[in-house]
Amino acid sequence: MSVQSATCPKYPPSSHWMVDFVRPKSIGRLSDLLHYDAYSGDLFWKERSPDGNGFNEKYAGQKAGGLNPFGYRLVRIDGVKLMCHRVVWAMAYGEWPEKTIDHINGNRSDNRLQNLRLADWSQNCTNRRPLSSSGYKGVCKMRGRWQAYLKAGGVRHNVGYFGCPTVAAIARDAKALEIQGDFAFLNFKRKK
Repeated sequence: MSVQSATCPKYPPSSHWMVDFVRPKSIGRLSDLLHYDAYSGDLFWKERSPDGNGFNEKYAGQKAGGLNPFGYRLVRIDGVKLMCHRVVWAMAYGEWPEKTIDHINGNRSDNRLQNLRLADWSQNCTNRRPLSSSGYKGVCKMRGRWQAYLKAGGVRHNVGYFGCPTVAAIARDAKALEIQGDFAFLNFKRKK
């Protein structure tokens, strides 16, 4: 796969794989139907008043929703598919997020509240995993040397050329921290 395919599109992807931001009328409705487990980040169906359809026998206490092909958990509420990380945010803060929700650790199904943060589209894209042949984000082989680069705010920043991919990745990480701060995806963990 080419390095170019690792870049974010200029605009959010079409809704063929995302869920439209149609929302139930009330966030309270979510709390009526779902229980959020803060330890695991999962949503579970609550018991409902018996109505003869067998819901409680089949679903009460079970994990709600399932994974889409892109690794996001979805749940259907009143006939509307919702992304679980947005539901978790709404249940925790009492309002729907106006921005994109970023999964800090990059795991799209990890919906623990401490792993979620508001981000704009560009910030969310910085947290993507590497797709380059070097195995590092922002490092590719160019003319026999390893080029380190960073794309931020639609601008490609050339960090430099290096003799080995690991050194190039370290230099790219330093530039990413300088430009992108906490939203930077780092090839190597930061020491605290």
